[in-house]
Amino acid sequence: MGNGVGHGERNPRAPLIGTLAATALLQAVHALYIPIASRLWSSYVLIYGSLALAALLLSQGWLLGLITLLGGSLALPCKVMMIEGGSAQDAERRHVAHRAMA
Repeated sequence: MGNGVGHGERNPRAPLIGTLAATALLQAVHALYIPIASRLWSSYVLIYGSLALAALLLSQGWLLGLITLLGGSLALPCKVMMIEGGSAQDAERRHVAHRAMA
């Protein structure tokens, strides 16, 4: 437990980059999801009945969770490569080391 917390010097720029990337992706997915969901609504009502809203909300929640995880996973490579000046191999090495500890 607790291995998900980053090690080393704390720098707010790395999480900020991940947060901005996740926010941009969330806005893009939201703009694309609404027209797609409105087109699928009638067929979802035929298939799922009164559970159609739950099916659409669960699929949107899954997408939002996936994007949030993606934004969080950008923080470590941004910290290593952009802030500390390391290489992509350094970022990969740290990622593998974090996974080995878990």
